[in-house]
Amino acid sequence: MLHDNLALSVILVSHNVNKLLRQCLTSLFTSCKSVNLQAIVVDNCSQDGSGDMVADVFPDVMLIRNESNVGFAAAANQGIRISCGKYILLLNPDTLIVNNAIDMMLQWMENYPDVGICGPQLLNPDATIQRSIISFPSLLTITMVHLFPFLKSINRSLGIGEFQDHTTSQLVECVSGACFMIRQDVINSIGTFDERFFLNAEEMDFCRRATLNNWKVYFLAEAKVIHYGGQSSKTNPASGFIEFHRAQHIYYTKYFCRAKQSVLKLIFFSGLLLRTAYQGFKVLLNKTDTEEDSRKKWTLFCKTLRWYLSSER
Repeated sequence: MLHDNLALSVILVSHNVNKLLRQCLTSLFTSCKSVNLQAIVVDNCSQDGSGDMVADVFPDVMLIRNESNVGFAAAANQGIRISCGKYILLLNPDTLIVNNAIDMMLQWMENYPDVGICGPQLLNPDATIQRSIISFPSLLTITMVHLFPFLKSINRSLGIGEFQDHTTSQLVECVSGACFMIRQDVINSIGTFDERFFLNAEEMDFCRRATLNNWKVYFLAEAKVIHYGGQSSKTNPASGFIEFHRAQHIYYTKYFCRAKQSVLKLIFFSGLLLRTAYQGFKVLLNKTDTEEDSRKKWTLFCKTLRWYLSSER
């Protein structure tokens, strides 16, 4: 067990997830009784009373109330700047800690000082395995995911996306930002999150910067955390989907040459166009069991296509 003074600072960035945030904090304090931790909630202008709930129910939690939604990376950095722990855990408010998962991650980081970032096995609410490992994208993987997602056997053989091995603890390129433990020395070495990333890809960018500075990233399969996923963006799925594409655009601009950027833009746009056409076709079929869902997806893809063709990027 780790008993150092302020071993861990846990940062939760919340936006309109009052009930889940309360459950998450309860789960955190219940499972981390042996850890001397500092809990920080950065509330991104929630309208559901999340901030008041934290202040009333968890008075020992440090609370930052933002007057606007500044995005995940910027809010996480606010928490990092006031953190005091040897380790920092970025924890999504739509998670539940299973048993002693956090203690296991802490102990692993203590035993392996060259590991700068550690992530657990994420589980869906039904206890099935959720994608927890992320690989840095290449032209090949991006092409397969966005243009040929139906070729599952090939994607599986390439270890793309959810087809990566999630049963074995291992060194990886990146772990999910839903439960993301960072050694404070890594922050001192490479800095905080790039605040241009509003909602997605900030962990991929951070892990890439860390590995370029010789830090290792580790996936600890034995540590389990339940993750509901996508709760903050449920009220505005179109905005969340566009932010996903905006984040990808920022990432590729940062790490790929201009020639590859042009190819990637074409791949993303073509894949989105194909998906829009496919959902539109399903709407035209007027199947009662899928019509509403297909119409929502078609509308979502159309809005994202308009964003691609606009000057907002």
